[in-house]
Amino acid sequence: MKVCTKFGKRITEKIRLLNCLLVLVLLAMGHETACSQICNPDIKPVKDQIFGYRERNNDKRCEGFYQSPVAAGSIEVVGLVKGKFRFKWDKEEIVEISSPLVGDRPVYVCAMGIPIKTYYRMDAQILPGKKLRWPVGDVICPQKLYPKIVGIFGWIGTEAEKTSYVPVRAVGTGMNSVPGDDRINLYLRTSVDVELVKWRHHSDMTDASRPGQWKDTDKSRYRSGSPIRIILPPSETGELYVEVAAKEKGSARWLKKNLRVLAKEVKDDKDN
Repeated sequence: MKVCTKFGKRITEKIRLLNCLLVLVLLAMGHETACSQICNPDIKPVKDQIFGYRERNNDKRCEGFYQSPVAAGSIEVVGLVKGKFRFKWDKEEIVEISSPLVGDRPVYVCAMGIPIKTYYRMDAQILPGKKLRWPVGDVICPQKLYPKIVGIFGWIGTEAEKTSYVPVRAVGTGMNSVPGDDRINLYLRTSVDVELVKWRHHSDMTDASRPGQWKDTDKSRYRSGSPIRIILPPSETGELYVEVAAKEKGSARWLKKNLRVLAKEVKDDKDN
């Protein structure tokens, strides 16, 4: 009887051990899936199997066209680059995307069509200390998406709650470098025609009660889906809090957008 009891206890312990191992394996698999899930689950791809939004070449990059209406009366970030986003119009061209200001953590990257109803998007991730290689021959070239109608930007945080927008450098390997071009260019678009576009910034949340003076953009009027370019100033504190306001054409309504932008290199704690 004692032998049976000991044998039963051993069997029970083995079952518990196997259950624990199974739980650990499932958790590891779930973690890996979560880390490798780059495709935005809220985006509905078009039915085109070639150019629809989907994972490309198993390289943890999602790219293609999707179905989505633009929200009425909104200002949206469509680009944030250090220097200019440039690539050679060649199906063999590779765009190298890097994060010059963040090197110690992953940075999410999104490229998108700027004009209204150009429902194109690319989602990927820049790993710490690495560059992302983006072939333009998969979707960009076949669908004639020229550099001037595509924006690209990075961020830290989640898709729904971006902690900070992060400038990226995106240049095709077939392009010559432009030395000294380190300005941070912010690109926005509105879903309606606007006029009197203004912007201002402050360097710390404690300065929110006394932000800088409102500044004008390059143009006084913009059609919906046209890129609105703002050259951001440097920041000693590392981040800029940017406010943008645009008056809807033919209306007294003002559209507003507030965002936090990383404007200075973030170094590892080891270097401090």
